[in-house]
Amino acid sequence: MTVGQTTAETQGARYIPGISGVKPSAEKYIPGISGVNSPGERYIPSVSGVKIEVLKEGHRFLFNGKSTKIYSLQEMDSAEFSNSASIQLGVDPSDILKVQYHDVERELTYEELSEILGITIKKDKATKVIAFLNCLLTYTERDQTNMAMQAESSSGKSYVITELLEYFPKEDVMIYGNVSPTAFFHEQGVLVDRDTNEPIDLSQKPGPDATPEERETWNERMRNSRILVDLEKKILVFLDQPHYRLEEYLRPLLSHDKKIIEYSITDRSEKFGLRTKKVRLRGFPTVIICSTRANMDNQEKTRMFLLSPETSVEKLNETIDLIALKFCNQEQYDLSCLKDARRKWLMTRVSRIKTAGIKDVIIDSPKAICSRFKETHKHLIPRHQRDLPRLIGLIKGHAILNERQREHIGTDRIKATQADIDAGFILYESIAEPNELGITPHVWEIYEQVIKPRLSDVGLEKQDILSGYRRIFHRSLSHKELAEEILPTLEGAGLIIKDQHPTDKRRIVVYPTDARDISHEEGIYPTDARDISHPRHEDHPTDAGDISQTNSESACYTVTGSKLEVCSNCENWRGSENTPMALCFHLGQSTSLEHTCQSWQPKIKSEREMRAGCGK
Repeated sequence: MTVGQTTAETQGARYIPGISGVKPSAEKYIPGISGVNSPGERYIPSVSGVKIEVLKEGHRFLFNGKSTKIYSLQEMDSAEFSNSASIQLGVDPSDILKVQYHDVERELTYEELSEILGITIKKDKATKVIAFLNCLLTYTERDQTNMAMQAESSSGKSYVITELLEYFPKEDVMIYGNVSPTAFFHEQGVLVDRDTNEPIDLSQKPGPDATPEERETWNERMRNSRILVDLEKKILVFLDQPHYRLEEYLRPLLSHDKKIIEYSITDRSEKFGLRTKKVRLRGFPTVIICSTRANMDNQEKTRMFLLSPETSVEKLNETIDLIALKFCNQEQYDLSCLKDARRKWLMTRVSRIKTAGIKDVIIDSPKAICSRFKETHKHLIPRHQRDLPRLIGLIKGHAILNERQREHIGTDRIKATQADIDAGFILYESIAEPNELGITPHVWEIYEQVIKPRLSDVGLEKQDILSGYRRIFHRSLSHKELAEEILPTLEGAGLIIKDQHPTDKRRIVVYPTDARDISHEEGIYPTDARDISHPRHEDHPTDAGDISQTNSESACYTVTGSKLEVCSNCENWRGSENTPMALCFHLGQSTSLEHTCQSWQPKIKSEREMRAGCGK
């Protein structure tokens, strides 16, 4: 399979023609690669007629029915490569170099990027592409984006991230398993002068022969010194949930409040005991946090892309095959995966993007982007102020991926195209719904497939959720994870309401929020105790005409109340107190639940008396 080939085209080879600085009169049409001309297609000029075929084993060049041998990556790095290939084809060596250069610089779509990343990361199309583009934004001036990779244990959170980072220069990646705030600052920090931020050379410390003034000047400089942690253009990865104090320190950095932020920390030494030190964090890094926790703090969730790896059967089938190859035959795995020529091709491209020094991407149509965003967001909320920049970041990331094919403005800016805008919207929409609710795709999948289809006004118990999860995903879900992480997260997002069981208050029942909102609109008492505990019945006018037509005798609804109040005159009932209970509204001869008496004369009836009265 060649670079740029889609899944539907894997039966045939794809050839990428060479290109020179002179535009030819004829152009060769190559379908399946997206660009500016039309979605999914673009034109690639054919100059010398030399074509390149990218295979797993390496590259092969073709011309007029002739072909070279397959060159490995090591052979293509040698000085004799272009001469050797040109002799085999009977062309000039410059033609070989031109087509080789153009192959690295050509347009690259997110579909093709996903295919290359798929050599070692199976499925997870949106997750791996979004994460990769966000990592490319590391090299911009201020468009860095943060990500949280959350899912259950053994789902591949850390694997996806570490595999992606193989394409980036090692010096730009900082990976931590776990680290305390103090250790992080000391390990990465450099002692600098307070005023100049220049490193302090400790070898210049005054010796025994120094004057008191020199020693005092040095001591004063050391007292005012700072520990500088330079995170400029770095990718900071935590393979597990970082220390909560470190998370707090990083929050202003994640929000890009200031490029240089100063903190005061305490440090213990044997000689001086506890001492206060000043730490400066400089730069906006790309921060990635891998965690199994579904209920992250809202202050982190609103500052990050929330991503999750897939756990579908299709993905697991492919990953099991890959794992078997890796552990059974490491040499074959290295040859077929790690030494794949397409991986080297993408690594080379990332390296060139870094050296290009692109600081910003200009988008000419901000109003068009806002209009397109508002079309799918009819009711704007405050958090959209942070969601829209993430969408724009994906547009910029796609433009930087193809910076050699974009119009350059000066030496450090490029202009995005419509293809970049379309790609950004497509990628963002694939994860928009859970992200804008503040939940991860992993929790969203559980809600959509397990909880939502079973929700009703009768309620859903936790055991029903656990059983449904087991039937759908063929594995068990921890009761603790469901009770302490998943359900609180969904409740915080406003997707469910938790209440006590109507008859057994030790059990928790889950209700849909939509049903309760509709019920409130239709005149049925809401479950919120604040809305039904007013002392006067007139405060809650209701219209139950439709209900009366459905059942002239009685109707059952879940409302709040540990006791019942019934009017002596019209026999209309309502709940009070704050304990959930299934109440039965006995309509009798009344056609409406609205209280019409001039005076409210309540008397207490037990649940048994109420049920007996309506025949339930």
